[in-house]
Amino acid sequence: MAKSPAIPLYTDAYLADTRHLTSAQHGAYLHLLMMAWRQPDCALPNNDETLSRWASMDLRTWLRNRDVVMAFWKVMPDGKWQQPTLRRTPSC
Repeated sequence: MAKSPAIPLYTDAYLADTRHLTSAQHGAYLHLLMMAWRQPDCALPNNDETLSRWASMDLRTWLRNRDVVMAFWKVMPDGKWQQPTLRRTPSC
């Protein structure tokens, strides 16, 4: 688990960046942010089955929405997904 039990959420920035998302995509993105926050390295595995579960979507729905949701993330050299803004927080 991350050092801090609370994830910082800057609502102005979040809404400015995500207004194009559907409700399902918002939910998936927030779930993934929270799951990344709980990981020691604040990163997500590059595994669609895991990501779909963590995003609370069945695999078929996840695959249809993955490109939009994961546009906020970057694949790092180790193959894991990191969200740049989340990564800059002190507890990550």
